[in-house]
Amino acid sequence: MVLIFNKNDYALVQSINEIAHLMGKETIAEYAESEEIIHLLDEIGVDYIQGFAVSKPIPLDDIYKHIAITGALPEPQPVITSTEH
Repeated sequence: MVLIFNKNDYALVQSINEIAHLMGKETIAEYAESEEIIHLLDEIGVDYIQGFAVSKPIPLDDIYKHIAITGALPEPQPVITSTEH
């Protein structure tokens, strides 16, 4: 992910996040695919993340089947197991 290595991209994400918060909005970052990216997004102050580090993609049919059987959404299937700060 370019965000890790490029200070311009980091500044852009940081600025967008700040503007959104000033407007009273919450932010969601995509492509959280490593623990390092999660830490950077946390440092920036992003509210929500999505990506392979959080959960593998789950087929929609599997989600509906799980809800039909259990009445609840399935648990996320993280790719990385450690999320230490």
